[in-house]
Amino acid sequence: RESGRGSTVNNSKVKMQKSKVSIIYKEQGQSLVEVLIAIGVVIIILSSLTVAVLSSLTSTNFGRSQNAATQYAQQGIELARQVRNSDYAVFDGLAGKDYCVAKACTTIGIGAGCSSLAPCAVNIDNTFARDVSFTKNLPKCQLQGATGTEVKSTVAWDDGKCGGTRCRKVSVVSCMTKINTVPTP
Repeated sequence: RESGRGSTVNNSKVKMQKSKVSIIYKEQGQSLVEVLIAIGVVIIILSSLTVAVLSSLTSTNFGRSQNAATQYAQQGIELARQVRNSDYAVFDGLAGKDYCVAKACTTIGIGAGCSSLAPCAVNIDNTFARDVSFTKNLPKCQLQGATGTEVKSTVAWDDGKCGGTRCRKVSVVSCMTKINTVPTP
């Protein structure tokens, strides 16, 4: 009987060993599933971070371009102001026309050698196109009975999102008269 009892013990040991083996296999299977889930979560988080960084870079580049365009547009207004201050008859002769004004220009006009009539090609830093237009006799530009001229400096550029049509634009507008410059209302 002892041998029978021993075989029962042996059978129990074999069952326990099989049980331990199956527990080990089950634990390994769960670990693998957990690792796969963890990898999936990490991939999702990294993808989200990549999208956020790329979006931030795009916004930064747009902001830089917009700031540069605003400065170039302000320079266009300053060039018009210099022409007005140095010779009002020349300034008055610019009315009714749009001029492409390159970065190197120090004045505006056809004889200036660095500006031409619109439409403008890219003329600043291989990115921007600056156009300065003059419109005479606008009621909003009259000051103390003096007839004013609206000067509008527009800088356009393409950021690659609008198919090369220079869809991004910044404009600065100022009213200028013979006696003074009046900001546009």
